Amino acid sequence: MIEDALKVGVTRDIKIINACLSLLNKQIIAVNFNTWFELPCKGEHSARARLQRAVHILGSAYVEINIGTPPTKLIIIIEWFFLVI
Repeated sequence: MIEDALKVGVTRDIKIINACLSLLNKQIIAVNFNTWFELPCKGEHSARARLQRAVHILGSAYVEINIGTPPTKLIIIIEWFFLVI
């Protein structure tokens, strides 16, 4: 799907497409729904996130981000579409 998007919207140069796909494969990690995982932070800061299923659109999810530790905790909800395989 990403390869097709690159071909249509960016370039048809197979070397550039392969370089983009290779870079993405190095950066993508699989995470389970409803499981907190740590986000990289600088210094003594902390943040974690988890994916939750958004039931109003098939295959969609929202990201819940927890910044800091209690009692100064902030929850940010960002809705996003994910390809669920």
